[in-house]
Amino acid sequence: MLSRFWRTPETKEPPPINRRALVARLAELADGRDDISARHESRRVPLMKAEADLKAKYEAAHDKRLEVDKAYARDIGALDAESARLRRELVASAPPEIAEAIATMRHRYDAARGAVRVFQERPTGRRSGSTGALEMMTISNDRAIRRLLDAMNLAQRSLEQLAFEAVAGDELEARIDAILSRVEQAWESIRDLDPDPVAA
Repeated sequence: MLSRFWRTPETKEPPPINRRALVARLAELADGRDDISARHESRRVPLMKAEADLKAKYEAAHDKRLEVDKAYARDIGALDAESARLRRELVASAPPEIAEAIATMRHRYDAARGAVRVFQERPTGRRSGSTGALEMMTISNDRAIRRLLDAMNLAQRSLEQLAFEAVAGDELEARIDAILSRVEQAWESIRDLDPDPVAA
């Protein structure tokens, strides 16, 4: 019974290949490729030439800039060398009062270094949880010491700068006294204790 309804599927054969058409199309594609290459090459050639020209200009400018840098370093080096020589001569010929003022200032601190720091015990207002005793804290004069050292360093730089100025006699003495006055002010407050953090 099934044989009446069974149909063998028909197989369609592929259409025949038109080889002439394929060969012709390949030839068209090859020609198109050549046309595209020629068109782009006509644009690339002037750009490559411009790029080469720019590279040559850059290299020439770079070489000139290096020459300018070398000339600058040579000229500045000569000025710096002369400046350093003159500064050495100024320091070597500086009035002895300058070096004496620096040495005296430093010697005063070195002599008092061991006794310059002071401490004081102060109550914190809190009591120990285990013993009930009033807790204490230590207050020192660390900030006053730092102020003194800062004043000394600033004074030394200012005194050393005097070596590069044409001052002498009474003017030099007045300048030295004015510079050291800031150090003297720091000495006068050297025993001032740091602010109480509890009170603050």
